[in-house]
Amino acid sequence: MGVAVLDFDDDFLRAEAPARAPAPLVAALDVGVSKTVCLAARHDPVLDFHPGRPMRVSGVGVQTAPAVASGKAADFDGCARAIRVAMDEAAFMAGAPIRRVTATYSGPGLNAVIVHGGVRVRGKIIGHREIEAAIAAALQTQPKSDRTILHAEPLRFFIDDGAPVDDPTGHSGRTLQVEVCAVSAPSQAISALKACVRQAGAEVDEIVPGPSAAGFAALTRDEREAGALVLDIRRRRHWHGGVCRRGARAR
Repeated sequence: MGVAVLDFDDDFLRAEAPARAPAPLVAALDVGVSKTVCLAARHDPVLDFHPGRPMRVSGVGVQTAPAVASGKAADFDGCARAIRVAMDEAAFMAGAPIRRVTATYSGPGLNAVIVHGGVRVRGKIIGHREIEAAIAAALQTQPKSDRTILHAEPLRFFIDDGAPVDDPTGHSGRTLQVEVCAVSAPSQAISALKACVRQAGAEVDEIVPGPSAAGFAALTRDEREAGALVLDIRRRRHWHGGVCRRGARAR
């Protein structure tokens, strides 16, 4: 009985499945009073079971630096150099360059206030458009000339002066009012931080308050929705984590 022999090409035998391209690199930059830290991370499919934290840190860079908010030219240059070195260290460990960052601000002048605003409901049902319009109306009550709003968290809504609700989506009413926690910082300091990052060779996607970033990083979704509190203890000031509240819209 004859045996069939298949003659495979050597290239076919050596062929391998194409390697999966690595997930895009994202970077977080924390420019503090005495040091600058850069974290580089990628999405890790292994962590998909934990949707609140699907990133795996693959690079870390730490450098001492003066506070960019000091306004001194020498400190500005020193801060930019520290950012550049911290990003280079994190990029080297991660094996990919860092082009864009999400930065945090925890310097002087960071402030949180409760503001109120409201709008008339055009249709019968409250939707995303009415919610965003009410939040925008609340933020318009804050001065804009020398302050930059970094974070706005709706705390509770009121429909037709009724009892507060966490999420008015789908409710009917004539008016919608909202109570918002607005976190702002001096515009000059925010502009200086962006300029430092650009001088270091990267662009800023977003600037978030340092205490908010600490709350999101330290707490799980369930802990935030249950109303946990984070204390961000730094050398010269203490902050209460501003994202920790009870409500359906808590992230």
